[in-house]
Amino acid sequence: MKGLMGIKDVKPLYTSDLPDLSIEFDISPDMFYLIDTTSFLQFLSSLPDTSQLKHDFYQPLQVMAFDSTGRKYTHIVNCSIGGFKNLDWNKYGAFDSFPLSCGKFYNSDTTVNLRRTFSFFYQQKGVGITNPDFSTADEIIVVFWVKFMKRQSQRLIDLINNYEEKFINKDIRVYYIALDNLYLKNTKK
Repeated sequence: MKGLMGIKDVKPLYTSDLPDLSIEFDISPDMFYLIDTTSFLQFLSSLPDTSQLKHDFYQPLQVMAFDSTGRKYTHIVNCSIGGFKNLDWNKYGAFDSFPLSCGKFYNSDTTVNLRRTFSFFYQQKGVGITNPDFSTADEIIVVFWVKFMKRQSQRLIDLINNYEEKFINKDIRVYYIALDNLYLKNTKK
């Protein structure tokens, strides 16, 4: 089953990997980040085990959309979209119109804002995003992806790139966060 879905073994990612991965996955280097596993796992452990948000944030592939105030209005996770052997992210046309819409997908808890989300990722160890100005942004998209699901991740990244091209007249800012280290850390417990 793993092979059919394009799932590989989890390997650690380092900040030194970012330039090569940026080229491999066609992600702008300034929009490519790694997850801070320590702070992210602390946040997840603060949520009730029955929390849908906790379940969603543990998923390897996710798309979250925020408005210019940092309010999350869409959160689509891999387990809610269906598709075998390729996940069907645009099954209900979520990426066909602006702004991004969860369509008929289950829309995850939207109480976590952009500032809180940004506190979990970095480009250089210990250096995250501080005080970004989104006042002119029409939409901010955060994509959680994993290298160990290369085919599925690439399909999602391509879809996001096409979405940006389709709505080129909009100020859409996309941040790609590699979650591989989260799964590596979780498999060691």
